[in-house]
Amino acid sequence: MRLELTGRQVEITPILRKKVEKKLAKLDRLLKGGIVSVQAVLAQEKYMRRAEITVHTTLLTLALDILMLLALSDRDVRAWTRARKPLP
Repeated sequence: MRLELTGRQVEITPILRKKVEKKLAKLDRLLKGGIVSVQAVLAQEKYMRRAEITVHTTLLTLALDILMLLALSDRDVRAWTRARKPLP
């Protein structure tokens, strides 16, 4: 399995790389060793962390976008929601 790991506003440390590899090994076991390559982009913004992961297998391609909001007050959540509202 080939892993391409990119960090945006995040330093990719050896510990972080090992953690990602460990989680992907679990997924690889579930898919019975069918993972060919993985591209992962880890990003940190003001109030959130995001992981965009694309997994290429022998049969299909999975695209995952994982978003984790950090502890926010109600006021911060409203401001974040307004900023992320899609344009019509």
